[in-house]
Amino acid sequence: MAAKKKKSGQSSKLREPTRDKPSAARVGKTDQPTKKQAKKARSASEVEEGESGDPGRKSKPPGSRLSSPRRGARVFTAVGVLSAALIAVSLNLLVSRFYKRWDWTSAGLYTLSQPTLDTLHDLDQPIDVIVFLSRSDNMRVSVEHMLTAYSAETRQLRVRYVDPDQNPAEFLALQKQYDINEMTTDEGRLVSETALVVARGKKHWYITADDIIAYDESGAVKPKLEQALTVALRNVIGTQTTRVCFTSGHNEPSIDSGAGDGMAELKFRIQHDNYETETLDLTHADWSKQLVDCQVVVAAPQVPVEADEVSALERWFVAGGNVLLLLNPVLSDDEPRILPSGLQSLTERAGITLGNDLVIEDSPKLKLTATGEVFLAEASRHDITRGLFSTKDDTTTPLIFKIAQSLGKTPSSTADVLARSSVSAFTIKDVKSFLQARQPPSKSDASKSGPFPVALASELPKPKGDDAGHGPRMVVVGTTSIALNDNWRTPALAPNAAFVTSALSWLAARPPIVDVPEKQSHDVGLNLTEESQSDVAQYVLLYMPLASLLLGGFVMYRRRSTERKSRRREEDDA
Repeated sequence: MAAKKKKSGQSSKLREPTRDKPSAARVGKTDQPTKKQAKKARSASEVEEGESGDPGRKSKPPGSRLSSPRRGARVFTAVGVLSAALIAVSLNLLVSRFYKRWDWTSAGLYTLSQPTLDTLHDLDQPIDVIVFLSRSDNMRVSVEHMLTAYSAETRQLRVRYVDPDQNPAEFLALQKQYDINEMTTDEGRLVSETALVVARGKKHWYITADDIIAYDESGAVKPKLEQALTVALRNVIGTQTTRVCFTSGHNEPSIDSGAGDGMAELKFRIQHDNYETETLDLTHADWSKQLVDCQVVVAAPQVPVEADEVSALERWFVAGGNVLLLLNPVLSDDEPRILPSGLQSLTERAGITLGNDLVIEDSPKLKLTATGEVFLAEASRHDITRGLFSTKDDTTTPLIFKIAQSLGKTPSSTADVLARSSVSAFTIKDVKSFLQARQPPSKSDASKSGPFPVALASELPKPKGDDAGHGPRMVVVGTTSIALNDNWRTPALAPNAAFVTSALSWLAARPPIVDVPEKQSHDVGLNLTEESQSDVAQYVLLYMPLASLLLGGFVMYRRRSTERKSRRREEDDA
């Protein structure tokens, strides 16, 4: 009976309720579970006991037991996705209303100063900013970051990027609209001397590459992008303009003539820089009334000027005017001798005297013709000549003078020399033999020996009650040739053109538009010492290959270890 009960109990556990009763031989085989089946049975039994807490309690069907956790997981996932979407939308709304940028550069290159912030917050009209820098330009990234910082403070800026290489048609259209000069490099790329244009309606301001960065004496970069952009914004939104008046009536070079002896190029260039130009006819009856509206007067007479005209110019100058005098030696019509220009009393107001002679350069290294009337003049340091000096050393680019007279200073003068001849130069007053016989001039007893100033700049104290940023200013150059059209058309004469435009800028200088503090200079490039080069060689030839080998060995070890564990698990399961 005990055997029967045991057998009955064992068969009841292994019995399958839906199957037919098998034969005796088959029952003998199927009733013996394999190791794998026994292991699974034990695991299922342990799980059921752990979940129910009672070994004898019947477990729920698998479908009903897992349906509740799955439903909760789905709800939790949906709630999580919805919450993440709401958080993302809220963050975007906050970012759009409260825009904040962090400047992690060591010198704070993209942190805007208070004058710039005030300028941006005062904008009440849309301002267009067109960037003419290609994507390969080194300055493109800095300009983008700075304009992003500007746009974060105002909605009035409309920034537009035009790549001359990728969009040549658009660039050419804007070139015509804003009178932008283009040139082609040796690689065939289109580039422009104008990096950015800031425009409001018909009024616009140009920013060149030289306005964006500068180099100090050590060769370090001095960023000027913020100053250039803020000054440009103030100029296009301001109402004050600078009017430059060119005198006429005394055989002056015409500012409308495109010939080699004209000044149309100078007129075009200063108009390009937002100056207004006007012709001032000194022979006209009401010219003195027109003079009141002029900030700068450019005079280049080829014949003597009348005394009453000079007196009117003197009164205007002393009251706060600014004058650029381009004074050739004046030749007599009757005989080849040099005449006074009549402007001596005007120049003496600024502490400058006129030689009324002809400078002859006798140095073989400096004279450009056999007769010596065309020569190289050495520039002296001044705000006007700053662009002629190298930023890396003390070398300077000389100016080219043609038919110039010597200049001097009065005893109490505070005038600064801008350019001078060499020690070998001398002057002549009687040019009869020089012009008729066409022989090289020789030094006589009446000649003076060099060096001679051939360009001077002077500034007087401000008149009482004048709110200008400086007193009356005067620049006197002993030749007219430095401002003629050829100086902008011939590359060798480019220093002359830069000198004239810089002189006009100095004369027309107004009080600083904004006091944007300068950014700190920083080095560019990588300077490697011998020790640093040795360290780089060790990193490249030793440390980096060794690190790669160690990483590869670690990955291989982990992979083989994982494979061994996997094989052991399979063997145990089998």
